[in-house]
Amino acid sequence: MLEIIGKFTFSSQGKEIILSLEPSEDRLFISEEHNLIEEMTNLHVADDTIPFESISDIRDLLHKSMIENAVLSSTEILSVFDNYSLFAFSQIIFRFQKRKISKIT
Repeated sequence: MLEIIGKFTFSSQGKEIILSLEPSEDRLFISEEHNLIEEMTNLHVADDTIPFESISDIRDLLHKSMIENAVLSSTEILSVFDNYSLFAFSQIIFRFQKRKISKIT
């Protein structure tokens, strides 16, 4: 089942996350995951799209930045910054959408 779901991800990082999932009995974790699913469903129902194509996998850059005496190039630093900026902006949009949806329902 995870392989099937993994085919619908927008990034290799997303596919890795899906394929690493395991069943859980943790009620809090399950509740949080259900909330995320509900939020994504609401975005889908509102016919909104999320620009996933703008997100790049910066895990290697983050790992490199933790190596002693390693230096990130200006391009690599900008890549990390762009991803952070996109994440921060998406949080603002998410909160806006959540308020918008709660007013409708």
